[in-house]
Amino acid sequence: MITGGSYGGYETLAALTFTPDEFACGVDIVGPSNLVTLLQAVPPYWRGFYKDLVRMMGADIDTEEGRQSLTARSPLFFAERVTKPLMILQGANDPRVKQKESDQFVAALQKKFIP
Repeated sequence: MITGGSYGGYETLAALTFTPDEFACGVDIVGPSNLVTLLQAVPPYWRGFYKDLVRMMGADIDTEEGRQSLTARSPLFFAERVTKPLMILQGANDPRVKQKESDQFVAALQKKFIP
């Protein structure tokens, strides 16, 4: 089992999409599923931290190369690879990881008929 919140939630989604046979199940707690939309939703009070965040993520949304790199590491675009049970927990008022991050991943799973 793999579980985590925030970045750990991202890691849970990444583990179940990029290495689906490694874990029996997962619990994602407020994990971002799309690194591009995560950076696009950075609130104004994070602007001082934004450059450090981009550096830590290794790519920027302001370039095509950066967006491609972030997309390639975003579990959302590989949701069809999920083969193990996954519980997704998200707060509607989370100020950092927006509910959209979980909603879009759930929608991608449903589109592929993954319960």
